Amino acid sequence: MGRRLVTISDSQLRLREVIGALEIGDELFWEPTRIVQPGAWTGHLATAFWLVKAIRPNVFVELGTHTGNSYSAFCQGVALLGLSTRCFAVDTWQGDEHAGYYDEEIFVDLTAFNDRNYAGFSKLLRTTFDDARNYFPDGDTSGGIDLLHIDGLHSYEAVKHDFETWKSALSRRSVVLFHDTNVRERGFGVWKFWRELAAQYPSFEFDHSEGLGVLGVGREQPSLVARLFEFAQDPSAAPLVRRLFASRGDTFRHRARMLDLEHHITNLSGDRSRLGQELELVRRDRDGQSQAHQNVERQLQQLTESLSWRATAPLRAIASGLRRLPGPSSFLETATAAIANVGRDGAGSSKDPIFANSYRRFRRWTRTRRDLHGSRRRLLSLPDLTPEEKGLLRRVSLRVHPGDSMYAGDGFHYLAVGLSANRCIRDALRSAKKPFPAGSILDFPSGYGRVLRFLRAGFPNADITAAEIDVSALDFCRRSFDATMFVSTGSFRVLSLPRQFDLIWCGSLLTHIDEHAARDLLRLFREHLSQGGVCVVTTHGRRSAEWLQGQAATYGLSEAAQQKVLQEFESKGYGYTDYAHQSGFGISLVIHERMHQLAVDIGGWDETLFQEHSWDDHQDVYAFSA
Repeated sequence: MGRRLVTISDSQLRLREVIGALEIGDELFWEPTRIVQPGAWTGHLATAFWLVKAIRPNVFVELGTHTGNSYSAFCQGVALLGLSTRCFAVDTWQGDEHAGYYDEEIFVDLTAFNDRNYAGFSKLLRTTFDDARNYFPDGDTSGGIDLLHIDGLHSYEAVKHDFETWKSALSRRSVVLFHDTNVRERGFGVWKFWRELAAQYPSFEFDHSEGLGVLGVGREQPSLVARLFEFAQDPSAAPLVRRLFASRGDTFRHRARMLDLEHHITNLSGDRSRLGQELELVRRDRDGQSQAHQNVERQLQQLTESLSWRATAPLRAIASGLRRLPGPSSFLETATAAIANVGRDGAGSSKDPIFANSYRRFRRWTRTRRDLHGSRRRLLSLPDLTPEEKGLLRRVSLRVHPGDSMYAGDGFHYLAVGLSANRCIRDALRSAKKPFPAGSILDFPSGYGRVLRFLRAGFPNADITAAEIDVSALDFCRRSFDATMFVSTGSFRVLSLPRQFDLIWCGSLLTHIDEHAARDLLRLFREHLSQGGVCVVTTHGRRSAEWLQGQAATYGLSEAAQQKVLQEFESKGYGYTDYAHQSGFGISLVIHERMHQLAVDIGGWDETLFQEHSWDDHQDVYAFSA
């Protein structure tokens, strides 16, 4: 038999030339020592190995490390090549609005991994990028940073600031990497800044795994990196380089995807188990309520049919006994005790006001519990809830005081308003780059805890203070949500709060006071906001004005009062009118510009967030950070 001829295509020959020119070798097939969630960077792990080989940096710095997939790959390359590179990872390990916010476990896990594998040349710097810059001298006075990887907050302004801040620390042979150059959503602006830089410096961009830009900033580029930049201008070579590293990166991305799926399956299994337990508790609760209800109905019927009730009627003794029973949270015990006492005494009359009131309270209690549990299940079924919000909703207390005027029999709206407040607060903390969780929190005014219950569920270890005029509401918040009580007054100018707070939530109070009182209240909050703390307040804005103009809502105002507040809103930017027969308490409307100016006049803090009608699709939300 003759030999079989093997033909090699032009593209294969070209690929061999590219591999030879870039001296791509065993590093393409190294197995990474660390692949964890999230897996966005795993597609570039082989690229990281080659870059370490090509640059052989003396100093490597990464800005934004998160769980450490990229950083560990660079360190692994240093270790396997036996280089003397010093490696530094800079991060707060608290997260941001693009990467999400996370707990301490991320940093603990990465620290342990780094200590086990790369402690001899690698250091994790837990600080901000700006603060860390002070730890590295300028490149013209030392060797400088040879390889810088920027992967922090991905907005245009943030990535530009990071590059310009660290540029002076770069060496003459420096290379800068930018991740997410191929993402155009959620406020990402790396692509835009990358486009500007690529017009000024030699560069090469990998399109896969959200994009990785390689930028030659130093004047004396390493030879292999210089060849990579030359290939960027070669229409036949550039796609081959991208495909080569992307195909190897796909292997690692698939592994990361498997981790994601395993994690998702674990969460689903946990959710299923928790839901099964919750369903069983609901069933038991329902059965218990049903049995108690039947017992009360049966005993009530026996009581009202009793002839001895009409004959004896020891009402004063019964009333005295009822007054000694537990408070309004124990409706079932109250009703049951009433029946037991009356039955023991042999009395019976369906017209007795004391007994009838106890029974009505019991019925209201059961209806409220049934409504709130059902409303929570309906909310949990909504598709737009995040896993974090669902977890919060499962943890939140459903205990509602009968005097809570915010609950009017609609548990779905009651809980949705609290959940909406939680979203606004989380957005405010993110906008101010405030780490979770807050240490000390003020809810002013707290009412009976419509929002406070979500604060307690979301920040279980926080020291929460409830401020309110109504002492019974404060006592309920103390007993139900472990809140510290602070009895407020209507005069904010002379009021002094008990401490400084990391987070202040003021929902639906500025909506009811005039501009002078609003200024006093904001000054009070500023004086008691800790350094770096966040104050979140809500107001009536343009949406409320539109509702008034269209009569979609009147807020309990007369026609003349509506016209007054609207006229002031349009002419001054802050409109206010008293409720009928109530001085100093009514309805206010304020535009964004006027509210911003009030905060500026007080001074010492910055507006970090403004969201129109974002609380319950009704009130405007502002955040100020000290």
